[in-house]
Parts: sequence; structure tokens; C-alpha cells
Amino acid sequence: MKGLGPLTPVHSSLWHHGFVILCVVALMLNAAAYMLSMVHPLLMHHYAAVDDSCRTGLASSGVAYLIGLFLFGPANNWLVQRYPRGRVCRVAVLGFGLCAVATYLMLCHREFFTWHRFALVRMLTGSFFGLASMVLLGTLVVDKTESWLRTLANHTVAWMLRFGMVLGPVAAIVLQRNVGLPRVCLSAFGLIAVAAVLLTCVWFPFKTPEDDVSRLSSDRFLLDGSLLPFVLTCAGFVVYGFVLMAVSSVMCYVLVLLGFLWVLVLERYLVVTSLSMRQLEVSLLFVVAGGASLLSDGALTAGLLGPGLLGAGIGMTAACSQLLLIERSGHCRRGTAVNTSFLACESGVALGLAVAPLLL
Repeated sequence: MKGLGPLTPVHSSLWHHGFVILCVVALMLNAAAYMLSMVHPLLMHHYAAVDDSCRTGLASSGVAYLIGLFLFGPANNWLVQRYPRGRVCRVAVLGFGLCAVATYLMLCHREFFTWHRFALVRMLTGSFFGLASMVLLGTLVVDKTESWLRTLANHTVAWMLRFGMVLGPVAAIVLQRNVGLPRVCLSAFGLIAVAAVLLTCVWFPFKTPEDDVSRLSSDRFLLDGSLLPFVLTCAGFVVYGFVLMAVSSVMCYVLVLLGFLWVLVLERYLVVTSLSMRQLEVSLLFVVAGGASLLSDGALTAGLLGPGLLGAGIGMTAACSQLLLIERSGHCRRGTAVNTSFLACESGVALGLAVAPLLL
């Protein structure tokens, strides 16, 4: 066996080749997901005045997307134990890309567009995006990172997701204004395709499957005892779902991104030794204050305060949620904690997309 080297490479630094690629993949997949989610508000602005069923159709599509996020979750652990985990992620990314193409075709050929078909495609979009993200965050990132760097790795990749949830809407708004709504979906497919190619460039070590793995379980899906952090995180991200439906200003999302960067600067100089529910609750106050100012008709909407507070609040809420759940997870439950935090954030946005058409 001389010359083959270790089966699992040892990386003294977090920023090695494989981890960098996984960060880029996470950014691209989340940006693509939010580009596709921006189809909801863009359709509402186009159809709401002429189609009475538009609002209920969009609401049902938001619910379908929410259901889809959880669809493969119970089988996630069995899939990555039964099949090569890199392949599971690539197949899920392929399904995600096909959903983007299906959305593009429906928007190009309006004679085939119905709200029931759109809701079905959105459910499939949520299911494949959810599975790809859960495998990526809860399994592949852990596999490519040494044990003493895994919390930092999870935290770093989670920030890539947050950047994607801002860059995706910005790209969708700019593309819709210049080349039309269908091209938004086509561009999202392009990002997904590049992400799929990048995944093939990363080698993942073979893991011997565990004995008697149940086909359905909460492993790598939802963490036991996480109900309160899950609900609070979800509630905060519902506000962002409302903002996606109501705000189509590129500058607003740029300012939200600046709020993210402000939190990153604070993280660099503030050393947090432990987390509590109080910190999560305080971050939610920033989200509510920023969201309320953005969704109101006051002068703050055009200023820095509303979007900046929202970005800071979302950044702190997601970071506190993930780190708190990792602290509460037991041995070999890190992937479950990370996926629980991811689902809390994304289900909140999906719920906001579902409820906002009925209220705005």
C-alpha cells in the first residue's frame, strides 16, 4: 500500500482546496434557491391586479415549498449511509437543477402554467434543495474538516448561505428588469450546474455504513430538544420572507448585506465563550425592528437603519441558533444540529413567502 497515503487527509488549516469548493457550492446553491424564490413576488406584482387566484396560488406554492424542505429529511441519514455521500449530494443538486428548468419552461410557455403545477414544482424544488443542503452542511463539510475545526467550518459555511440569501434576490431583480423573469430561472440553473461540476472536484472518504440503519429517523435531520430555538429562529426569518415579497429595491438588499458584514466585524472582536437563549432573543429584536421599518411607509424605509438592522438581526439570529444547537448536541450529533438550524432559517423564509401574499 506504499504511496497511497492516508485515506482521510489531515489539513492543519481550515481553508484547504476541498473546503473552499464546498463554501463556493453552498453560496451558489443558496443564491440559486433565492433567485427561484423571487419568482413569487415577481409573479405577484405581475398577476395580482388581473388574477384573483394569484394570491392563493402563491400562498399554496409557499406552503408546498415549505413541505418540500422537510420531505427527504427523515431519510437523509439512511441515504448517506447506504450510498456514497458525495453522490447523494450530486443527485440532489441534479434534481434541484431540473426543477429550475421546469420553472423556466412554465414561465416561457404560459399555456402550461397553472398554480397547481407551479406548487408541485416548488415542492420538488424545496425537497431537492433541502436534501442537497442537508447533505452538504451536515455531512460533507464535517467529512472534509478536522475535528478541532468543525465548529468554525460550520459557522463559515453558514455565512456563505446568508450571503446567498441576499445575492440571490439582487441577481433576480436585476435580471428580471433587463432580460425578463424566465431568464432568472435559467440563470439559477446555470449556478446549480456550476455547483454540480465543482462537487465532482472534491474527493470524499469512504465511510463504512453503520449496522441496522433505519430508513426513517431524526439523525442528520432534527435535533431532539431544539423546539424553542427552532421556533424563535423560524419566527425571525419569517420577517425576511415578508421582505422578499414586499421589497424590490436592490439598494435595500445591499444594505442588508452591509448589516451582515457589520455582524462579521463584531464577531472578529467579540469572543463568545457560551451562548444562551437570551442572545437569540436579542437578535430577534433587531430582526423585528428592521423588518417593521422596511414594511412600513415611514422615512426609515429609504434610510440605512431599516435594512441594516434587518441584516444584523438575521446574521446574529442564524449564527446564535447554529452555535446554540451545536452546544446542545451530543456526541456525533453535530450534523443534526447544523441541519436543524438550516431548516429553521429556510422554513421561516418559506412561511413568510406563503403568508405574505394573503396579507400584503
